[in-house]
Amino acid sequence: MGLYLVAGDDTYEKNKYIENIKSKFHNLKKGINFIVLDKDNIFLLEQELSTYSFLGEEKLILVKIPKKNKDDAPKEEWLTDSVLELLSGELENMTILFVEEGASKGKLVNLIQKKGEYILLEKSKKDKLVPWIMQLCKENNVVISIQSANYLIDICGTEKQVLAQELTKLLDYVGNSQVIDNNVIDKLCIKTSEIIIFDLTDALGKRDIKKSLKYLEELNEPLQKTMIMITKHFKMLYLAKIAQREGKSLSKELGTNAYAARKYTEQSRNFSEEELEKIFNDLCLLDVDSKIGKIDLKIGMEKILMSI
Repeated sequence: MGLYLVAGDDTYEKNKYIENIKSKFHNLKKGINFIVLDKDNIFLLEQELSTYSFLGEEKLILVKIPKKNKDDAPKEEWLTDSVLELLSGELENMTILFVEEGASKGKLVNLIQKKGEYILLEKSKKDKLVPWIMQLCKENNVVISIQSANYLIDICGTEKQVLAQELTKLLDYVGNSQVIDNNVIDKLCIKTSEIIIFDLTDALGKRDIKKSLKYLEELNEPLQKTMIMITKHFKMLYLAKIAQREGKSLSKELGTNAYAARKYTEQSRNFSEEELEKIFNDLCLLDVDSKIGKIDLKIGMEKILMSI
């Protein structure tokens, strides 16, 4: 029996925590002694708190707290005084596990901090992810260097859930007593859109239009989203150029991570400040012209890239 609230943005660790709680039950049957409530049926929480399991065994209620609304305030219409009173009382033969995106606050977390267990699981930074990757590989009798672990993060991003999925593919591919290196990572792992745009800009900086158009196709995102991402990227290159000229740190000024700041700075050297300003302005103008039907967005993007 217990009362738990697991919050934060680390999906991988949150799922592990949930599975650990579920593993303590011997005979969970969904809808009978395992109840899952979300935004569509969370109003049933009071009823479930007042109802014993049909099997006469301990009951697990998993409550996925609705996301915050546009005003960034928690939707707590479901958290009535009667629900709080039930949670404050004796939870006989019941375990209630609340799950929330981001850090939690308000009446519920105050109650759980007094009576139960509040766990905040936030995304790990790169320096914490590297040893985690290396440990997972070691447990599977596979070797990965610090450099390749860093490269995997650069390619796939810092989301643990994604990294775990990509590592599973890599471990299955190389087998026991083998090595995961950059070549294997390139062969199997899916690059994030941000990394593909870095590749695209690298190719543009080298005036390699063929590769640039290839990377543009690889983005595999809705055209408008691709347009926004590329415009933002060239804006960052322009700001990196200005930061270099003024002797400022891009990472400190804009709060970008060290890897991205380094890449923006490196790539900005392939362009003059005037070139970057023009590209950014051309992309902004294309956004307007495409929305009023003056030019096809895909054709306009390709035209701009080919002119660099």
